[in-house]
Amino acid sequence: MKKSSEQYRGPLAFPAYAAAGKVAELAAHGLKGRKARLAIQDYFIDVLLFGNATPFGALDAVRAASVLKIPVERKSLFKGTIRDRLVTLVLPPPQKATVNYGDKLDPAELEKRRRIMRYYQPALELFSRLTGLKAAVHLGGGSVRAPFPDDGTTAHFFANATPPGDANSRYEALLFGLCPHKDGHAVVCNGPTHGRGLVVKDEAGKPVVQALGLNFYLLVPVVSHYYQHVSDLIFAKLLAKSWEARQAALVMNDGHRRPTRRDFAATVAGWSGYVEKNFRDELAKIEETLAELQKRQAEAYRQKRIYEAMLAQFTSPAFTTALKFRPREDFAALLADQDLADMRFLDDGLHLVTKPIVIAHDGRRYQLGSFTVRLGKYGAVAVWSEAPRHPKGVPHPHIAKDGVPCYGNASDVIAKAAGELRIADLFRLMVRWLRDGYSPESAEVKIEEWPVEAQSAEAAPPATQLTSEVAS
Repeated sequence: MKKSSEQYRGPLAFPAYAAAGKVAELAAHGLKGRKARLAIQDYFIDVLLFGNATPFGALDAVRAASVLKIPVERKSLFKGTIRDRLVTLVLPPPQKATVNYGDKLDPAELEKRRRIMRYYQPALELFSRLTGLKAAVHLGGGSVRAPFPDDGTTAHFFANATPPGDANSRYEALLFGLCPHKDGHAVVCNGPTHGRGLVVKDEAGKPVVQALGLNFYLLVPVVSHYYQHVSDLIFAKLLAKSWEARQAALVMNDGHRRPTRRDFAATVAGWSGYVEKNFRDELAKIEETLAELQKRQAEAYRQKRIYEAMLAQFTSPAFTTALKFRPREDFAALLADQDLADMRFLDDGLHLVTKPIVIAHDGRRYQLGSFTVRLGKYGAVAVWSEAPRHPKGVPHPHIAKDGVPCYGNASDVIAKAAGELRIADLFRLMVRWLRDGYSPESAEVKIEEWPVEAQSAEAAPPATQLTSEVAS
C-alpha cells in the first residue's frame, strides 16, 4: 500500500459483487462485511462495509481490500451516502466499454460517433465499476433490435432502437428536466414497445429506458442530437435508470398470472367498447379526410364502406349475442390448442405464445423457435420471436428483421379475426401462417438459412394457402 491505513479510517464500502465467491476467504481472515445500500450519482448499489473509525478498524478495511484485490488509492475512492451519512466507496479499476458503431457509415459520420462515445466513456466506465457488468453499446443495426441472451455479465445498450413488437414514437422537449436539443426544439423519441420487459421513466413520468434482461433500449436520442454537457448528463442518467430497471426486474414478483376463464371472458368482452370506439374514431378521421383532400376521395370512400360494414356487424344483435359466449368458447379452444404454450394479459393486450414452429420444405424440417402473437384491445396484431434461430436474428422468412410481417393473402382474414375479437381463430390463423405460409418467391430470407431439425421426422403436411376465412 502506498498510503498508511491511518489515512483510510473506516468504514470503507466495497461493491457487493466484488465479494462474490470470496466469503470463505474473507472469513478466514476474520472479516465479515456489513451489508448496506449506498447512493452515489443517481445509483443505488449494494455494498459491504468493513472497518470502523479506530486504527484497528482501519486495518480491517485495508485487509478486506487486499482479499478483494481492489487497490485502495486515490483514483479508486468515491464518496457516497448511506442513510445520509457520507461513506468512502472503493471501486475496482474501470473496464472500457465496447462499441458497435454500425455498418456502411461515411467517414464523417463514423468520426462523429467516435467523438461522442469518447465523451460518454466516463459514464460507461462508472456504470461498469458500480455494477460489475461489462458495457456494450450498439449504435447501428436498425431501429428494431432483438435482445441478446442474458449472460449475467454484459449490459447491452441500444441507441435509437426498440425491441420487436407493437412500438410507437413521440416528441419530447424535456428529458430529466433538460432540453435534449441545443435549439430548444422537441426531439423524436422511441417507444416503448407494448408488453415487453420493464419500462422506467424520468421524474416527469416520461419513458426513457426499456429493459429486457440485460438489454437496455435507450428510448431518447443520444447521438443524433448530441451537444456536449447536456447530452452527457442525459446519457449518464439513462445508464443509472438502466441499473434501476435491472434491480427492479430482479426483485419484481410476477404479476402477469395466467388468466382464469372468468378473467379471460371479462377482459375480452370489455375490449368490445374499445374496438367500437376505434371504428367510430376511424370513421371520423375518414370523414375529415374526405373534406380536406378531394384527390384522395375514392380511397377514402372505399375505407369508409369497409369500416361502416364492420361497425354495423360489430353492433348488430347477432354479433352482440355471440360476443357473450365467444370469449368462454375461445378460452376453452385456446386451452385445448396443441400449439399454444402460454398466454398472458400484458399492457392492454393479450400475448399468445406458440410452441416451437417447424417449417417443412423440400424434405427438410427447419426450426424457427417460438413466437409471441399479441392482440391489443383496439384490434391491432403484432408478432415477434423472443429468440430468433436465424444466425442474423431474422425471426421468420416473412417477418423482416425490423419486426414488420408480410401476411400476403392472409392479411384480410387475420385483420377480420382480430377486429371481431375471434381470438382462437386468430391464433390458429397466425400459427398456420407461421408454419404453412412460407412462399420462396416472396420471402426476403430463404428458409434454408435456418437450422435443420436434428432428428429425423415424418414430413409435415403440405403448406396450405390462407385464403379462406375461419368460421366464427
